Amino acid sequence: MENFFEKIVELKESGEPAAFAIVIKIEGSTPRKVGAKMVVLKDGKALGTLGGGDLEKRVIEEAINAIKQR
Repeated sequence: MENFFEKIVELKESGEPAAFAIVIKIEGSTPRKVGAKMVVLKDGKALGTLGGGDLEKRVIEEAINAIKQR
């Protein structure tokens, strides 16, 4: 994602809440590798991907909860 970090800076400067997720460990065959990144906005929209599927869905749900709890 070309402008990934620029978008993070924009979010920070605007004060819009968001959550940042990064893959730090993998086991077995996975669609993404260590270092895969995703930013989740308060509406659940994601920038980047952790590989899709159930894991990504759960990460988005947890990110939304974290944003709501500040």
